[in-house]
Amino acid sequence: LKEVNLQYPQENKTIYQCEHLETVNTRYYEKSLDAIKNWKKLRSFSAYCDNLESFEGLDRFDKLQTFTLEVTSHFQSFHGIHSQSIKTFYVYTEAKKTPKTLEGTSGLEVVEDIALNGFKQLESIGDLHQCHSLKKLTFENCKIPSDISKISSLTNVEKLIFDDCKEMESLEFVTKLPNLKYLSFDGNTKIIDGNLKFLKKLHNNGTEIYFNDRKHYSIKYKDLDR
Repeated sequence: LKEVNLQYPQENKTIYQCEHLETVNTRYYEKSLDAIKNWKKLRSFSAYCDNLESFEGLDRFDKLQTFTLEVTSHFQSFHGIHSQSIKTFYVYTEAKKTPKTLEGTSGLEVVEDIALNGFKQLESIGDLHQCHSLKKLTFENCKIPSDISKISSLTNVEKLIFDDCKEMESLEFVTKLPNLKYLSFDGNTKIIDGNLKFLKKLHNNGTEIYFNDRKHYSIKYKDLDR
């Protein structure tokens, strides 16, 4: 058995003893990742986590490349993350109480794709700006912290998404991303300073750009092609 889609493992915990699993899509009830410590060959893990409190122990899965979770309010910190194999890291939440910082994410040493959805209380990106292998970064339905400009140090980023994130102070920091090929701040996202003139140069250099027009913006979407 290498692949399993199991929504109620609480009723059959023998699944935790399967040592050859490579792909798992499940509902996970435990507070830690200790219960799945035998899944040494795990390559992809997708789960709805009712009680998970931390990501400590990720480093034991040295073949794990894709990690996709929906978490509840029990999860309050990214501290303790460490992986030298995960390349895709997605976390979604609808909890009212969510982490205020992304401190700890730098432990994802080779990550290329991070997506966060529903983190509405963020105050800092923490050490996210140290994930230098990152190529795609997505914030959806999140609060964008005031220090977001620090990600301008992520020079390998090709795709940047800030959709339905309400407000961002400024977006000008993206001009420091030499490999940026795709930029979206669509939905209800509003850039407070309104300065978007630099987008024309990005667009002319081949960056694909998406946003909704707003009265205070310095250019309209249609102006990108002029």
